[in-house]
Amino acid sequence: MAIKESSKKCYNCRYYKALYTKGIIEFNKLTLGLCRKQDNKLIEDKHGCCEHFTGSFYRIRLTKKVALNKLLEMSESVQAIRQILDELNCDT
Repeated sequence: MAIKESSKKCYNCRYYKALYTKGIIEFNKLTLGLCRKQDNKLIEDKHGCCEHFTGSFYRIRLTKKVALNKLLEMSESVQAIRQILDELNCDT
């Protein structure tokens, strides 16, 4: 699956790391960031592109997989706690 030329922007790259400033209540996203592929080079135009561009859809898939695995682990923990509480209620 080829990536459309219009979506080849730094902010869509898996190596782009956005920068934020700390506000009073929230963090504010800046219009610049860092390129982890180029030794954290400062990217001033997040709408630009370079030869290191790689789509970030791999990162999204990885994040989804990690989240699903964590949910499964938490579900198993909740089931174990429920079983312990059921056993305690049966003993009294």
